[in-house]
Order: sequence, then C-alpha cells, then structure tokens
Amino acid sequence: MVPLIDALIQAADCLGQEAFLVACQVRIRHVGRVDFVLAGRVILEVDGKENHDGPSERHKDLRRDAIAISLGFTPLRFDYSLVMYEWPIVERAILAALSRPQGLR
Repeated sequence: MVPLIDALIQAADCLGQEAFLVACQVRIRHVGRVDFVLAGRVILEVDGKENHDGPSERHKDLRRDAIAISLGFTPLRFDYSLVMYEWPIVERAILAALSRPQGLR
C-alpha cells in the first residue's frame, strides 16, 4: 500500500494543497473499519476479491457506503485492478471528491 499512499500525496499536490491527512485502517462508528480516510471526509476503500465478491458482501459494502454518506463522508470504492492498472481513473475520482465543498457533519 506504500505506492498508493505516495500516489495520494501526489494527488494532494495536484490540488495545490501542501498536504492532506491520510489515515489508514480507520474505525468509523456505525460504519466499521475503512481502508483510508482522506482529509477527514473522503473514504477510500480498495476491495479485494476475497472479502467483496458475492451478493451478500456487495450488500454489506453498499450498506456501509449509505451509512457513511449519512454521516457526511464521501465513500469511494475501487477494486485492486483499478488501483494498480488504471490509476489515472482512480486519481481523477479522488481529486474530484476532495475538490467538492465539505458537507455538514
């Protein structure tokens, strides 16, 4: 995950920010543990096949995302292949989420 964190730091530079806080493996009340929280408001989940494949796992992910949104977070969910092989798509989504005005929490 170190290359991912390096890429997130570069994404902050693209936004013209000196830095934004990147927290890893964060527990959010009513949501559970998430992979990353960016700037205190954007949840970044990188889904592996072993824990996110199948209808019941997909339902849990959608439920968590809905709860996160109700708490004022913006959840972004990508699979491993997107992060590793199509990073520009992921980066644009992250930059767009971070550049939106903060919602109320």
